[in-house]
Amino acid sequence: MSASRLRSTAPLLAVVLAQMLASAALATDTPIIAFGDSITEGFGDDPESTHPGYPPRLERLLSDAGFPVSIANWGVGGETTSEGLSRIDEALDDGGEILLLMEGTNDINRQISGETIRYNLNAMAAKAEARGMRVVHATVIPHRPDGTGDIENFATRDVQADILNLAESQGRAVVDAFSAFWDEADFFSRFYLDDLPEEDPVGHPNPAGYDLLADAFFPVVRSVLASGSGSGQIQVLTQPILAGQIASFGVDLRGSFHSVIWRFGSDGWADGQPGDGYSADFVFDRPGTFRVTVEATDAAGRVISNHLDVVVQGSIPTWRTSRSLVALARRTHPAPGGSRRTTELRLTNLGATSVRTEVEMLAPTFSPRDLEVRAASTPIAVGLRPGQTALLGDVLAALGVGEGSAALRVTARAASGSVAPQVEAAARLLTIDAAGERSEIILGIPESAWSTGARFVGGIDGAFGTAGALVLANPESQAATVDLQLFDPAGLPVASGTLSVPASSTLQRSLSLLFPTALGAPGPFGLRVNADRKVVVGLEGAGSTDAERSFVPVPVQGTLTDTFYLPTMGNGGDGFNRRLAVFNPGVAPLQLRFALLRLGAVNTSPPVADRTVPAGGSLVLENLRTQLFGQSADGVGMIRVTWSGAGNVAPVLFGSAASSPGAAGVLGYAVRASPTDGVFYDAALLALPSPSSSWAPVIGLMELESSSVTVRVELLDMLGETLAIRNVQLLRRELDEPTLAGLFPNLLGTGWSVRLTLPDGGAVIAYLASRSPAGDLEVTAATILATP
Repeated sequence: MSASRLRSTAPLLAVVLAQMLASAALATDTPIIAFGDSITEGFGDDPESTHPGYPPRLERLLSDAGFPVSIANWGVGGETTSEGLSRIDEALDDGGEILLLMEGTNDINRQISGETIRYNLNAMAAKAEARGMRVVHATVIPHRPDGTGDIENFATRDVQADILNLAESQGRAVVDAFSAFWDEADFFSRFYLDDLPEEDPVGHPNPAGYDLLADAFFPVVRSVLASGSGSGQIQVLTQPILAGQIASFGVDLRGSFHSVIWRFGSDGWADGQPGDGYSADFVFDRPGTFRVTVEATDAAGRVISNHLDVVVQGSIPTWRTSRSLVALARRTHPAPGGSRRTTELRLTNLGATSVRTEVEMLAPTFSPRDLEVRAASTPIAVGLRPGQTALLGDVLAALGVGEGSAALRVTARAASGSVAPQVEAAARLLTIDAAGERSEIILGIPESAWSTGARFVGGIDGAFGTAGALVLANPESQAATVDLQLFDPAGLPVASGTLSVPASSTLQRSLSLLFPTALGAPGPFGLRVNADRKVVVGLEGAGSTDAERSFVPVPVQGTLTDTFYLPTMGNGGDGFNRRLAVFNPGVAPLQLRFALLRLGAVNTSPPVADRTVPAGGSLVLENLRTQLFGQSADGVGMIRVTWSGAGNVAPVLFGSAASSPGAAGVLGYAVRASPTDGVFYDAALLALPSPSSSWAPVIGLMELESSSVTVRVELLDMLGETLAIRNVQLLRRELDEPTLAGLFPNLLGTGWSVRLTLPDGGAVIAYLASRSPAGDLEVTAATILATP
């Protein structure tokens, strides 16, 4: 600035000083470099815009969210990754803390190999990292379907997978720009520049498309900014923090960490995930000052820890609550050459409001030699956003149990919303030994299913009785008295007994000690349980090894108007024998009709098989589907069960999946097609099965109302954010079972749940399962999905 201009009037000097102050403030902004081709440059944006493309939009989004940044646009139209590699040093010389790298579209159009694209992108990223910068990769957006080059997007999808894998292998953040467009309905007509193919053969976003692209970058870059440079300091992302409302915290970490554990005062807990910068959410139950602590452990065992005292404002909320109960959780120490069992608990918020979810153990009533309790435990509290999932590994250890079994009570509390919170609790019992790892899913039982009075439990036969146990969980604050009566296959009472279950406790008793006169007798037996308070009932059985121990929750029992679907089918796979038993607690014979619904077929006239169960009697079907429908029925489909009988009550269905005689198990989750409350739901959110090396996760869908239907399937991450969307078309009464890997290639390992909706209405049965290489199926969740 010249001396003559400095001698100007006072108002001008004030302007200059203001500009200087603004420049100083701007210097505190985080400098970011956006590097790429014409899509970074902003070709196709509003021609009147002086700052086109996604970078200025992203800059505004981040600044509005409390992350002031300045993003330099280093996009050059028509550039390949090889040309970008030769140019990257010039951009890096400009200085920056983060590099946003999206390039490869022109390589694909020129048929340059994916290996070359990946090499060049990694080399550019390495140059930035050598200067201490953090790198955010981005997949390229889909090619236009009427252009030139990759009009089917086969090569573009391969490059998408390469970039996602590259980012994962190098521990870098990544934006899946391809899916951001591909998952939108009519994305080409809505978000692409309306030019002739010869003028724009590749395809560029229009202004709405650049908005969409900035939205895709925003959460990823925000997480990178929140992760800082590695000091481990806690960052409060929510201001002010109010009691009863979700509060978010970030941590300044860099690199890969084996675990990041958050604690929020005396009882709050969260597990930081790398995909969200190890950030955490929580809901404080009251105002006050709380100490927030984070502890990060890397692969080498080094620990970074930090704490921060935060002030929670507001008043004690008026809560809406709901409860559920996982009737059995187990933890055992490994014996020499034996197996170790532990319980993981997964919590998923199915509702539309944030919740505080508390997990507590119902004290087991075992003798000291059967249970090791380290200390009296307090509930573990977890904060969950709508659609968010939390995984509590080895939950009994976290609650203070060294070894033994217990029940878990889950209480969800919401400070807002017009309905009670909905949190699904699903426990996974892991058996780990020299043979590998096997798991068993136990869904939490909602409070609406806790019951007093008489009910029937089936599934006890002679072999089961010798090794099995009755499990009773009392979630209430007063002791419960439970009367038991055992019936033989002819419906005659053969034994009885009474048990007292203390308040908020779990009781487990051996069947052989409860009913010694029934040992060795042919089954199945029916068991009537009559409780004076709400209790949850289950059966645990064991085969020849501890690995075959399994838990059976309250069996399915409905009304005469109900129809049930059994999606867990298959015989012989992995040596399993699917065995269905039916107990008729009524005073008149019961007629059952089984219909086989086949995969890939229009099931308007399915094969049927009829059976009769005498009054008070039972029916056992070994190798269920082949016994009903012959050998050709093995390995495919689902079974529909209906029944009739004048003046009768509905039967009790129970079953086993045994690899050796006497081992008990769960037949599967039978889905009631006529809910007891008469309400259908037009959306469902189901937690995914835990990954396995050999069992493939699948989603089963069948149309129920004899009309074609579209099912929208969204893959969600742990925070409930949508990762990808697919639409599945079903014909009338059609049953389909696509693998999740086929629906969401390259993304399955990052998903925690799926959300199902019916955009055009209809009714669908849906289930999530894992299928073995031999074709056997293990169902982990099932529901009816329909518009009201």
